[in-house]
Amino acid sequence: MLIALGSLTAVRLLGEPNKKPATDEQGAAQVLIAAHLIKAPKGTLAALIKTDAPVMFNAQDAATLVAKLQTKSGVDTLTMPRILTLDGQRAIVEVDPELVAAGDPAPVRVGPKLTFLPKIEGSQIELTVDMTVTEKIGMKGGIPIVSSRTFNSSMQFVDGQTALFVWPATASEPELIGLVTPTLIASESDKAEDVAKLVDGARKLQPIGVAMAWAVVEQKAASIIVPRVQFSGATFSEAVEFLRVKARQLDPEHQGINIVLPAKMPQAKLSMDLRDVPLSQALREVAQLSGLDLRYEGGAAVFGVVGQPAMTPTAASPATAKARAIILPNIKFANATLAEVVDFLRVKGREISPDKKGVNILIQDGAAAAEPKITLDLQQVSLFDALQHSATLAGYAVREDGNIFVLAPVKQFRR
Repeated sequence: MLIALGSLTAVRLLGEPNKKPATDEQGAAQVLIAAHLIKAPKGTLAALIKTDAPVMFNAQDAATLVAKLQTKSGVDTLTMPRILTLDGQRAIVEVDPELVAAGDPAPVRVGPKLTFLPKIEGSQIELTVDMTVTEKIGMKGGIPIVSSRTFNSSMQFVDGQTALFVWPATASEPELIGLVTPTLIASESDKAEDVAKLVDGARKLQPIGVAMAWAVVEQKAASIIVPRVQFSGATFSEAVEFLRVKARQLDPEHQGINIVLPAKMPQAKLSMDLRDVPLSQALREVAQLSGLDLRYEGGAAVFGVVGQPAMTPTAASPATAKARAIILPNIKFANATLAEVVDFLRVKGREISPDKKGVNILIQDGAAAAEPKITLDLQQVSLFDALQHSATLAGYAVREDGNIFVLAPVKQFRR
């Protein structure tokens, strides 16, 4: 089983697993490995934490470190795989491999490659982590020349621990930072419980972790400086699309920020001429000229009607924590119905969630949900935030009923 977020393109499981004691009728024990691989300019991590060896974190400290890293220029998440493997079975993760010839008929894969080998010892997991970085260093006779570096580490984990690994930069390649969390799954019957542990860190971080993530979006918008913003009689959607494109162009990660438009587009024509302005200020000016409110919530800059209630990060239930842990690489809808969006989120949730069950979503008043109202263009967004934004655009609100997200027209919630 593999759940991959980012540019991960290849995973292999190699070797025969070790067998558990004969008293265990389930056979080989399973290990769920969650990893977060980040590239960063040389010295980025050293400015935040002093270490030259793997370090152990709890879930909250690990999440805090990632949030701090994401505020730094040039930092980018390469992949966030979740791999279900077996005791004694290697799992190989190749990140965005590029095939090049290297003087041999067989092509060579260029890029980072992680190899995990778990070994269960009682209630602990001994995890060997090998990182191989292969890069193209030149050309000779029209043939690419490649060079490889390999780093080996082995650590003992107990439940809930996350290890930080750092692989040094070269003159041409950035520093690689890895956060790895293995979880022991004793038997098939325990799978649901152990998968829940994977998202438990997100639950424990509520509401602080969610508020921190929303603040990161606002900080990023403030850090992107747009050389010139010039409109003359532009529509609201034209102005926002210009800023969306510019943000992606100017962002070192080329991702920009997520922007959510209102369900009903304002009719005002916009004219402005600004130079060397932060993206956050440009968005604010567009909102004011359009008679809209601008907030940073749900991992996005959100344009809404003035006085519209804000999303509030609250203590998360297991269902909410699971929905927040499911990250969609990108979603794009143009004038879609709420029913169409919910169907998409159901399918993607099942594809991405470790237990392949996704989340339960129920729509009340299906007739209203059939009206096309939703236009969204988001990247690296949680299923939870995507659901909230979609519901708001359709005039619906979201509530939880056990492990079910129920969507109903806002007017029903106000009765």
